[in-house]
Amino acid sequence: MRLLKGTPIYGGKLPHRRPAETTLLKEWMRARSISLAEFGRLVGCSPQTVQYWATGRVIPELPAAFMVEAVTGGGVPVSAWLSTEMGRMAWKRLEINQRRSVDATNR
Repeated sequence: MRLLKGTPIYGGKLPHRRPAETTLLKEWMRARSISLAEFGRLVGCSPQTVQYWATGRVIPELPAAFMVEAVTGGGVPVSAWLSTEMGRMAWKRLEINQRRSVDATNR
């Protein structure tokens, strides 16, 4: 599983309507005068990935969403990303993949 890549685990782009969590991330970065590159270094991903998150093009995978929450001190919580329909789908997909991993190791 890729941890901090910009491609969403649900395998698609967000709808054209930009969800609120992108505003949270943009506003958090703007309030602290943090560039895409700086935030990318803090989170461990490329500036382009941060730009995709900030514009709502994709949502971060769950490990990356937890990293964003940690870096922002809870300013952009994981729950904000999971509040979208695509976020809920991503969470469900992660649970399914984890179950498959456990099943494979128990064989």
